[in-house]
Amino acid sequence: MGSLSYPDRSATLVLPVESLCDGTPLTIRGPGIETAATIAPRGLPDGFTETMAINATRFPLGFDLLMICGSELLALPRTTRLVEA
Repeated sequence: MGSLSYPDRSATLVLPVESLCDGTPLTIRGPGIETAATIAPRGLPDGFTETMAINATRFPLGFDLLMICGSELLALPRTTRLVEA
C-alpha cells in the first residue's frame, strides 16, 4: 500500500480476467476520464467493486491494477473509482 512518506512504493497488481469487454458493466470515474467511462470485464473475483472502493479511499496509498486478457490490458490506477452501472 506504500506509506505516507513513500506512496510510490505501493504494489501494482496484475489480475487475469476472462474478458475485458463482455462482463457486468462498471462505470469508472477519476483523473484522466473527462466525465465517466464504462468497462465490462468478465471473471472478476467476488468483492471486487468493494475492494476497489476501499482502495480509492486510501489515496495516496493503495494499489494500482492491471487487468489482462490475452494480449489486452486495462489499467486502473488507485485514483479510479468504480460503480456498478
